[in-house]
Amino acid sequence: FAWSACLYSQGLIPMLHAYKYHQKTLYRQSFIRVMIDHVAYYRLDIRQFDLIAPIGLHPCRRRERGYNQSELIAAGLSQHFHVPMSPRLIIRSKPTPSQTGLPAKERWTNLKGAFKIHSSINIRTKKILMIDDLITTGATASRAADALKNAGVSTAALFTLGTTP
Repeated sequence: FAWSACLYSQGLIPMLHAYKYHQKTLYRQSFIRVMIDHVAYYRLDIRQFDLIAPIGLHPCRRRERGYNQSELIAAGLSQHFHVPMSPRLIIRSKPTPSQTGLPAKERWTNLKGAFKIHSSINIRTKKILMIDDLITTGATASRAADALKNAGVSTAALFTLGTTP
């Protein structure tokens, strides 16, 4: 299952773009606050999860950007809800072109085999909450969830800041 705190709309688009591509990492505080408020308003049970795991970036993209935008959000949520975070659990092992601008079918193809799970972390029967900034077609989350399920997790869920309408 997946939750999103807000729609990817005219108000969010420039902020999220600046956050991801122009080093405006201070926006994470506002994003985390919106997500925390969403959890409170809808009484979502975040503490049911054993681990919070940001969707991984390929090492090349992480070097280019200097940070993983989802990891910064996940850290704030982990701290607020007292759920441990595993920042390197979901590894993007295959360099893929950006999903931005790709048609839906190509997004799914683009990510086939792109994720693996850090093998030294025992996650069998665990409940994992994946964190990402945006869900569009669900391809990224689905491919990451497949990797988690193949590693034996009992639940793989997603919480994002935004979703496309």
